[in-house]
Amino acid sequence: MGFDVRLLGGALGVTQHFIGPIAKQHRMFTLTIAALLSAVEPMLGTPLRAMPISLAVIVVGSIVTVCRRTQRIVGEMEAR
Repeated sequence: MGFDVRLLGGALGVTQHFIGPIAKQHRMFTLTIAALLSAVEPMLGTPLRAMPISLAVIVVGSIVTVCRRTQRIVGEMEAR
């Protein structure tokens, strides 16, 4: 079971923000494109880079998303 900052906000009685930059639907899209590119890379004889690059984008984007959502939660809690 993962930690979900959006649900934390809801549990604290503040708005559940779905802001990104890489919310769940963006992560799934990025991963889908990476999987498709990974299937094509060997046929093209190119280095296998799509998946590692995409996973790095997802990790960095997820960290930024968590920070932004946490800031919003803190801001709403302080405004009470």
